[in-house]
Amino acid sequence: GACNYVLSDVFPYQPEHAILEQINQWKHQRNLEKLPLSLVTRIVLSTQAIHAVERAADGFETKSALARTKTVEIKDAKPQQLVKPMTQMCAPRAVAFALGDRVICVRPDSAVPFGVRGTVVGFVDTLVEVLLDRTVLGASNLNGRCSIMRGVVLPMTFFLNLSPKK
Repeated sequence: GACNYVLSDVFPYQPEHAILEQINQWKHQRNLEKLPLSLVTRIVLSTQAIHAVERAADGFETKSALARTKTVEIKDAKPQQLVKPMTQMCAPRAVAFALGDRVICVRPDSAVPFGVRGTVVGFVDTLVEVLLDRTVLGASNLNGRCSIMRGVVLPMTFFLNLSPKK
């Protein structure tokens, strides 16, 4: 369960207002008040690492677009004809995601188009944060950690993990 602390439990022999003032000065000296609050259970890559992944994805997308000489278009193909639909509410036990894993969206009913790829950059409870390889209308900037329309936070069941597991 949740733990509730009173300042006097942590600093029993000092006046509360003096301790609060010291804490506020410490936070101000390190510019910590500008940082967003985050759950303790959240697991994420640093903003610098996310920017590096984004640059690598941009480079890959550029090279990939230049390498594609012929595009094959399959008309009237539905996503469920290409990949078994994943409509369950929780991820199967065999599916595991890790930071840096490459994923592909396999849900036709999400804000992310079917088949868009990305990289796992964080976890929040049962949700996965993914940096998409390209901009998608409806995506976010993951609270300033990536470019606009490049980040999404969705249930794990929306993605298929492409990274080989050892």
